[in-house]
Amino acid sequence: MTLTVILAAVVGFGALSSCYSGENTTRPAITTADLSQARVFNEEMVRGRGDTPDIIEPEPTTAVSEMESTYNYILSRLAAMDQAIHRLNVGHYTLDIKVTQLLERMSRLENRLGDTEDAIQQVSSYCKDNRKEIGRLEGCQKGRKIGYKCFLAYRAYENYTDASQKCQERGGRMAMPRDRKEQEALAECFTTLIQHKIATHLRKTKREREREGF
Repeated sequence: MTLTVILAAVVGFGALSSCYSGENTTRPAITTADLSQARVFNEEMVRGRGDTPDIIEPEPTTAVSEMESTYNYILSRLAAMDQAIHRLNVGHYTLDIKVTQLLERMSRLENRLGDTEDAIQQVSSYCKDNRKEIGRLEGCQKGRKIGYKCFLAYRAYENYTDASQKCQERGGRMAMPRDRKEQEALAECFTTLIQHKIATHLRKTKREREREGF
């Protein structure tokens, strides 16, 4: 009885092993067939038009190309803007240097102009002093000297203000006699001036008559 059970168990185990091995041998065959069918299906889906059935066309990349071109265009524009900004910075720096140099030159020129104005004022002051000294010498040489005063008459018709200014420019002032001697000296100056004017007028008239006689 015991021997019969053991033999039955061995026979059953052998049947199970043979069945398991059979399942293992048939299952890979089914898997290989499924992969072959999927590959054929993919090739049929990717295959191109009917005129070129053997050439497999790549997937379209139009959207990627447009994106790349747009990206490259933006990069080129940014590079151009960067170059333009760099040129502007260089130009601004150069202009800043030139403006600084110009301001320095203008400052030096302003200083020189200030020195020149000071020199001109000094020369003008010297000229005024020389004119006054010349007027004093001329008044004492050509005019009439009474004490420490010299009287000189000019042939000029001016009002009191202009005449006083001209006298001051010549280093003197308007004649205002204080005593009899100064009055006589001033009268003599006027008489000499009038006589000289009359004599000049007579000589001119005589010459005109002589020309008419010829």
